[in-house]
Amino acid sequence: MKLKKIISIVMATAMILGLAACGNSETSGDGSKKIVRVATWREYDKEYYEEVERRFEEKYPQYDVQLEFNTDEVSYEQNIQTDLVMESAPDVFDLHASGNIQHYGESGLIFDQSDLTWIENISKEAKETVTWDGKTYAFPLNYNYFGFIFNKDIFTEVGVEVPKTPEELVAVVNKLKDAGYNGISYSGQTNGTKVIDAALLIEMGAEKYSQLMEGIDDGSVIDITSYEGVETALQTVQYYTQNDIWYKGYRDTSYEPSLSLFAQKKTAIVFCGAYIFGEKETQMPGINAGFFPIPTNSANGISYAEVGQCSCINAKSENLEGAKAWVEFLATKEISEYLCGSSRTMSTLEDAVPKFEEAQMLLDCATGYSLFKSSYTDNSEWYDKEWRELKEGIFYLGDNCNQHIQIINDQLKKADLKNK
Repeated sequence: MKLKKIISIVMATAMILGLAACGNSETSGDGSKKIVRVATWREYDKEYYEEVERRFEEKYPQYDVQLEFNTDEVSYEQNIQTDLVMESAPDVFDLHASGNIQHYGESGLIFDQSDLTWIENISKEAKETVTWDGKTYAFPLNYNYFGFIFNKDIFTEVGVEVPKTPEELVAVVNKLKDAGYNGISYSGQTNGTKVIDAALLIEMGAEKYSQLMEGIDDGSVIDITSYEGVETALQTVQYYTQNDIWYKGYRDTSYEPSLSLFAQKKTAIVFCGAYIFGEKETQMPGINAGFFPIPTNSANGISYAEVGQCSCINAKSENLEGAKAWVEFLATKEISEYLCGSSRTMSTLEDAVPKFEEAQMLLDCATGYSLFKSSYTDNSEWYDKEWRELKEGIFYLGDNCNQHIQIINDQLKKADLKNK
């Protein structure tokens, strides 16, 4: 059942049964301070959030921040959805940058932050990931590069340099194999066919990629190659798979084993998010690691990136001013640099540069970044099977991309979504 329908059903049930809660308790026990409830699933950032809480309450003594953590991301998001429609949700809560934010906003469940002052300081690319129909429904705290983490010492030992083209990457992997190392480690269970999305975003740019996906869904696109870069991106991934650059069994490999192979130096390259630098002491101890974007035929040096957590404001918050103050505080240069620096992620603010060892390296390794935007799709059931098979066939099997392109184009013409 689609999220939009689920939300509608839950809201209707709440109205019929009279179960809508009264909302949050606005003041603390002694009535002296207004409570601001803040929820996130990122308990591993607990120490950092508690420091932000301390600084916030020091600046705004009229507020009492209550932090809520739930590390089970599935139950966390389910609880947020239920609490929103029952009007008992936290004042501020983090979500992944996904179509859920779009629907919560369009359903009137989360506050439109378009008039908050942080809008003026954020990058255009980051703002676009949480904006629909001109309304910005969340503050994207950070973003992560996704690409290849590599062992610098092994590269030096084998005598290879960071590749910039598909041909160079294949040559590097082959030379590493000759030296006794395996192909690129990849977690198919965690990342799925993310390499396809990455190649498309790098070749097309975020705006064109979003237009393509929206056009597929509304029926205005019935030939995916009508967008420049699509065929080139798919051919690049096909080329990689056909040249056997991946570690064997990568489709069924989970996240931890993919990193373990890299940590044990069984491979010199792993596909991962740059957030791993924040866990390097435990996930890759003693390894002198670097990063490079996925090489594509354009060789433009752009890196694929994803927004991390996004701070949303409960539209029915009884302490809306306190909620807005918290988000605005998160969006200050000082706090952004502190949070992103502590978690080893990149800031979405134009003037903020996190202070951690690899920050400048990440900025220098790419000429820019292309952020993935997830939107809700009304008609995906008409083409999802063909689109999924295209991505899986090319990435996992090295199938001829032209055959899959023809299959999905035929399906889009048959579905005639423009007239649905």
